[in-house]
Amino acid sequence: MNRTRLKQAYMLLVIAVGILAVIYSLIHLPFAELDLRFAVLAILTIAVSSRLTVRIPRISGHISVSDTF
Repeated sequence: MNRTRLKQAYMLLVIAVGILAVIYSLIHLPFAELDLRFAVLAILTIAVSSRLTVRIPRISGHISVSDTF
């Protein structure tokens, strides 16, 4: 098996596991307990996390908090 096919197989495996994790999480998510506080927290997290950046020492670059997740 060459390297390209191995990379593609690995990427497909990671994607499949990610999809399964999302489906599992949605099935077990307690929708009844979600309220306005959760919505505000989710919106703030999405809006603010992309704006917060950390400068990388000795390199002319920044990395955002959302990049680390």
